[in-house]
Amino acid sequence: MAIPHGGQPRADLDPGLRAVPFERSATLADRVEADRARLVTTLDGGRDFEALYHGYPTGDG
Repeated sequence: MAIPHGGQPRADLDPGLRAVPFERSATLADRVEADRARLVTTLDGGRDFEALYHGYPTGDG
């Protein structure tokens, strides 16, 4: 990612996690490590990010 500390901090889901919207169609979740930003997951922008991140049923698919 171009800006490793960009996006919304989501420590409520996982310490160090950040969520970044991507082109209005997806959410990228990353964690900044000592020498890189590690992509944790990519989710369709219309999905329930919190439920999907924790593996809870969302009822949408």
